[in-house]
Amino acid sequence: EPTTYLVVMGHGGLTLLVLIDGILVNNIPLRLRQIIFPMIVSLSFVMWSLIHWLLDIGNPEDKNLDSIYEVLDWENGSILAFILCLLIVVVATPSGFLFVRCLTLWSGWFKFDGNWRRTLKHDFAIDEWDC
Repeated sequence: EPTTYLVVMGHGGLTLLVLIDGILVNNIPLRLRQIIFPMIVSLSFVMWSLIHWLLDIGNPEDKNLDSIYEVLDWENGSILAFILCLLIVVVATPSGFLFVRCLTLWSGWFKFDGNWRRTLKHDFAIDEWDC
């Protein structure tokens, strides 16, 4: 089945917009302890795919498919589905988080040295933001 515009924009386009907003526009740093949030989301997705299969909810997009995605077919390919979910939780989620964290450590105008304050890279520094 060919990849459609809606699939690309629903996943990749949204991801790109969030990265541009968080990294380039707002310069929001990620801390390693924040990895818990994407891990909770990925574990929730795995649990929902199991609940979806156990309750036989079905797929509203494809009446011939009972699972959310074709590769997550717990009925006929439970070993493949388990390996895929394990890879998502253990490899893909931490790798993606660490990649985005590395991107947040770089900034064009400001430097981020690990503490909570942003300082300009020039000789003059702003120790605290006065609002």
